Amino acid sequence: KPLGATVYQDDMFGAQYELMKLMHDQSEVRVAEPLWFEADDALLGAPFFVMEKVAGRVAVSYPPYSREGWLVDDATPEDRHRMWHDTVSQLALIQRVDPAAASFLALPTGGDGFGQEADRWRRYMNWIDEKGELTLLREGFDRLMAAAPANRPEGIVWGDARLGNMMIGADFNVAAVMDWEQPSLGGALHDLGWWLLSERNYTVNQGIPTLPGMGTREETIALWEDVSGKSAAEVEWYETFVTFKQECLGTHMANTRDMSARAKAFVPGTRIAAALDQLGA
Repeated sequence: KPLGATVYQDDMFGAQYELMKLMHDQSEVRVAEPLWFEADDALLGAPFFVMEKVAGRVAVSYPPYSREGWLVDDATPEDRHRMWHDTVSQLALIQRVDPAAASFLALPTGGDGFGQEADRWRRYMNWIDEKGELTLLREGFDRLMAAAPANRPEGIVWGDARLGNMMIGADFNVAAVMDWEQPSLGGALHDLGWWLLSERNYTVNQGIPTLPGMGTREETIALWEDVSGKSAAEVEWYETFVTFKQECLGTHMANTRDMSARAKAFVPGTRIAAALDQLGA
């Protein structure tokens, strides 16, 4: 368990382990088997857990996997298509797990999952802006909530839902879904929104074309709907919420880490304002 400065506000170390056990034992989601959890800090100075070792490769984000690395150099279009299909299917299979089985993720404030997710990120915004000085970011959150979608399917949120958090085996299928640090009961579409925005961030938003064999946005949404059994209507709003989340995280990291002057100079709230304008909210 991390003992120093953290990216997230809430301590979900134990819940992370419980959710990975649930996914490994009761779903088709491929997670490295969680073996033991030790809450006593006497052994290593902090609680820890032990997991199965899984072999595979990761499509890293920096430099972007779509520009250089094994996915560019060592994969055929057929390999990439197999990987795309399996990664999106694994993402969607999370939504076949009954949220009631993960009741340990519920916030003490109660309410439905959608409301809990909104409250969680409102608290995070307040945590990184104790003095209430990030006016543009706060205005963005208010605009976002005022435009909240009607389509709010229940579901477990994985969290940092992107290709770089899946380990890929030699057969180009998913070996393990990783990084369950900030799960929630927020709803099915939050992860899809994060996935879609992340794919854009590592390709077209950097002027890099999508690699041959990787599915289009429309194909990704259609496959996710087919495997999950849920509608992705209004997913654009969820992508906009992800923009807000990522801007909050980026603001916190810029303030607590040795970031570049360019990162520190960015005005928090600029990205969410632009995304909301594009959404028409």
